[in-house]
Amino acid sequence: MSAHGDDQGVVLPPNIAPIQVVVIPILYKEKEEQINKACEDIASKLRKAEVKVELDLRTDLTPGSKFYYWELRGIPIRIEVGPRDIEKNEVTIVRRDTLEKQTCKMSRLVPVVQKLVEKVKQELWQKALRWMKDHVYRVESLEEAKQLLRKRAGIIEVLWCNRAECGHRLEEEVDARVLGVPVDIEEKVDGKCVVCGQKAEHVVRVAVAY
Repeated sequence: MSAHGDDQGVVLPPNIAPIQVVVIPILYKEKEEQINKACEDIASKLRKAEVKVELDLRTDLTPGSKFYYWELRGIPIRIEVGPRDIEKNEVTIVRRDTLEKQTCKMSRLVPVVQKLVEKVKQELWQKALRWMKDHVYRVESLEEAKQLLRKRAGIIEVLWCNRAECGHRLEEEVDARVLGVPVDIEEKVDGKCVVCGQKAEHVVRVAVAY
């Protein structure tokens, strides 16, 4: 399972999601018009605050089906409005990444959503960074690299002498692709190239290409 997906589908970071918030009415007999009107007002306020919103007023789907539909597409935040929410003058907000729910007063909706959008973005970034670091392995031999790559363990780091011929041979030996020299680490390279045994100049990353 990747950092941006789960059993329900994809999980989109708010900064790249085409829709950041979906508003779904939970209709109840004799209160349909009131609930839909509240949802329209919510969508309008969020759009004015430059939040990308979709208002789902489809009548051929149940609320549960709509939840599944938008979860599958990874929309970061869902806002639910039902008869109890109307009575309390509040909404229910659900995060796509954690599926956590919270309630919010109508009067506080815009700043709460704006803050939540930023929070989800930052937490997904940190989660993705942790996931990547957990799947990067430093090894000291071609055999170790081969074993991990066969298991599809992730990205492999090895020492490299900076010669093109060793780079090509490295790809052939481990049956994977050289990704390049990482720019996110700074260290003094001390060791030998895993291919030729000469003094290494760089750390290079290798992974299976899909």
